[in-house]
Amino acid sequence: AESEGVGPASAGAEEGEEEEELEEDAEEAEEAKEAEEAKEAEGENDVDEDDRLGEDCIKLLTAEEAEAPYRNYMKNGKGEEGLPFAPECPTDRLAVERLLDNRAPQTCLKLVQRVRTRTAAALGLENRKKLESFFLALLDFSINIMARSDGDISARGMQ
Repeated sequence: AESEGVGPASAGAEEGEEEEELEEDAEEAEEAKEAEEAKEAEGENDVDEDDRLGEDCIKLLTAEEAEAPYRNYMKNGKGEEGLPFAPECPTDRLAVERLLDNRAPQTCLKLVQRVRTRTAAALGLENRKKLESFFLALLDFSINIMARSDGDISARGMQ
């Protein structure tokens, strides 16, 4: 029976092999950890897999790009010919959609700022209600363009 590897001598050999495998696995894990720490020290590990998931998605505005229209919102830029300087304050989602539809994100920000300027609460008491309605309509518009047909919210339409 011992010649077939069933006896006590073969059982001890199997335990020795398992211990060697465990030691090898521990060494590999330690080497991987050291390599990762070295990458972090060099700054190569700043982007993980989660950060890479959105690389092929639509490009959203950076804080600097989003701020640019507010600095110079009364000047029409390239491709913004015919953009209204004093648009009426939209009070429902469809009116907001007509104002912002098929426009670049920076142009949309510029139009929102122009509406807010024209409808400033300091200019009249009725403007406060208009701005409240505009905010709700803008929120409704944003949710509507991001919602998929199954009701899930995504980045669709945020171009």
